[in-house]
Amino acid sequence: MRRDPATYTEEPAPSDEWTQFGSTFRLSDHSQEVSRLLANHAAMRSVHGRLVPATVTQEQFWERYFFHVHLLDRDEQRRRELLEGVSGQRCRWRVQSTARESWFDASRQTNAVW
Repeated sequence: MRRDPATYTEEPAPSDEWTQFGSTFRLSDHSQEVSRLLANHAAMRSVHGRLVPATVTQEQFWERYFFHVHLLDRDEQRRRELLEGVSGQRCRWRVQSTARESWFDASRQTNAVW
């Protein structure tokens, strides 16, 4: 997602979720995370350098990125709820905040249903 220019150049399809996200998004609220992402991810830094401001504004670049992160987080929550419903117990998830990638911590679950 970070390396794909479309993440930043293509406006998400019109939806209530995108409209709501856009109405509350403030780049200044994410300044530390933006700094960390650019410092720690060379590919993202390269895409940012190519696209801003030639193709998209700084605000557009980050609003679209954080909307995609929001969608990943939402889908993650849905998966967690589904797994909890299937197994009848709380699942343990570990989330890397920088990548928003998560995985099931099976080492702590002995009765999990797959």
